[in-house]
Amino acid sequence: MPGLSRRESLRLAVILMTLSTAAYITYYFYSQAKPNRLRIEIDRLKDKIHYIEETAKNSNLTSSGIKSGGKNIKQLVASYEQNINSLKQELSQSHKKIDKQQHAIAELHLENLKNDKPKLNNSAELAIKKLINGYKEEVVHLKEDLVEAKETILKQQQNISVISEENKKIQSKKEDVKTVNTDVSNGNTMENREKTDLISADLSLPSIDKFLPHLANNPDALKPAAKESKGRTGVTLVIGIPTVKRSNANYLMQTLGSLLTQMNTDEKSKTLIVIFVAEKNPEYIASIKADISNKYLADLESGLIEIVSPSPAYYPDMTNLPRTYGDPLPRVKWRTKQNLDYAWIMMYSTKRGKYYLQLEDDVIAAKGFVSSIISYADSQSGNWFVIYYSELGFIGRLFKTSELGYMIDFLIMFHVDHPCDWIIENVLESKVCSVGVSTAQCNRSKKGITRQYKPSLFQHMGVNSSLAGKKQTLKDNSFRPK
Repeated sequence: MPGLSRRESLRLAVILMTLSTAAYITYYFYSQAKPNRLRIEIDRLKDKIHYIEETAKNSNLTSSGIKSGGKNIKQLVASYEQNINSLKQELSQSHKKIDKQQHAIAELHLENLKNDKPKLNNSAELAIKKLINGYKEEVVHLKEDLVEAKETILKQQQNISVISEENKKIQSKKEDVKTVNTDVSNGNTMENREKTDLISADLSLPSIDKFLPHLANNPDALKPAAKESKGRTGVTLVIGIPTVKRSNANYLMQTLGSLLTQMNTDEKSKTLIVIFVAEKNPEYIASIKADISNKYLADLESGLIEIVSPSPAYYPDMTNLPRTYGDPLPRVKWRTKQNLDYAWIMMYSTKRGKYYLQLEDDVIAAKGFVSSIISYADSQSGNWFVIYYSELGFIGRLFKTSELGYMIDFLIMFHVDHPCDWIIENVLESKVCSVGVSTAQCNRSKKGITRQYKPSLFQHMGVNSSLAGKKQTLKDNSFRPK
């Protein structure tokens, strides 16, 4: 080489070979990492394809199973599309890398063609050519990986289309599935004996028909006969007030006025008051609605107050009821109907809010009672079942709507056998009292799942009972109006 000794020329050739080899090794590992990352991502996506397909095939066609299955598929499809977008970005970056490597190859060719560079010996030239060929091979492999990745994306997009169609079919099937659903909270009763298609033919599910058999042949018996509602849901407190016609008095408007007066705007937004007119006479029901509309129209229009009444067909024949506790027949009829009234309004209220408060139509309330009820209930720890906000009868009993089903079941099962305030004791005993324990131990256990709030937030103010001829003069001594 001109100007260089043989030793210097060899040294320069070795340096060039070393630098070229280092560049090649660096590129090799980088280019290998990219296809490997793509392959790993592709394998993951293929696994997701398989999982989604299995989910679509195996989703149970129950109302809850379809709902959760469809939701899972939608989530997986969304995740799928996100992975596709990520993979497309990887492809774009890989294309850029290919362009850079092709540019590097071209530069190497140009370097070899320049006349002002010292000519390498044969071994050095062979090494550089080998390096260039290696670059070319890696570019070819990387392009093949890109083609494979594009094909995978296409398959994934096709699978998403298939899964979307499957999801639509499942949702359509969900709409077609008809179950026996006495959803009194919406005022609708959906009856369809094809429910047996969804459960084992060997099983017979318990239903209200078992304890009120007259309902079996009357699918409309659980529909409200009258309903004034704006459909308010998701409240914190649902207040249920059953009302019946009394022979010599009507306390409902006074009760409703007391409740509304003691509530501020924020408390009203958290509350739903359900007036349950437990009468068969449509004229009386209409008169109650008219009275409330005339005086509290704004609260009706806002959805704070609802007025409902049951179908006359809801009640069984009460002419031959068994007499328990030595009560005369009129009293047995009265407390039997009261149990069924409470069960109906509880069924109606179950899906409307967090807590359910049972009141009567002849009470007055303490100031700020809504905030006091909610604050105290929210602060309670442990597995409580009922909170007493009054010491009299069934007034001011608060339940979690999630556990209201216990009361509904017992009220219906034992509607003839016990008064309502005794039935709640039966529920408590069945939950915590073991067979053979002492009465004292049972009472201690029941106190563990009950709470007593003081002072009482409600006072009984009616005198004429809903039971004809009965006078009710009891007062709650712990009540404080303010």
